[in-house]
Amino acid sequence: MYTSALHSSFWNHIVGFVFLTIIGIVLRGLLSGNPWGEPWWAYLGGPIGCFFIATSSWAIMKVGVDNTAMLIIVGQIVSSRTLDVVRGTLGNPTAQIASIILILAGMLIARSSAKLKT
Repeated sequence: MYTSALHSSFWNHIVGFVFLTIIGIVLRGLLSGNPWGEPWWAYLGGPIGCFFIATSSWAIMKVGVDNTAMLIIVGQIVSSRTLDVVRGTLGNPTAQIASIILILAGMLIARSSAKLKT
């Protein structure tokens, strides 16, 4: 609460890196297989995760925990809907679109009721 989102993200990743490295060394499973033989996109999880943590830390300070959580859920639904369309497996578009609208409506109601209380 007293630092920036970048500072929070930095410490989150440093502590996680050190902790997981120690576990990997103790369990002797730090490097299994051939890390150089993996496709390039297999390593996107780290940078994307780092961006996600930093953005979440920033969003929590700006819009609150509940709205940040709802925005994350909406992002996941929109991403899955986009992947469904790209892959040609449409699933149930009505339910997916309705869920997005309901979550966004809930956010608007929560924000407007919070403004009325203050």
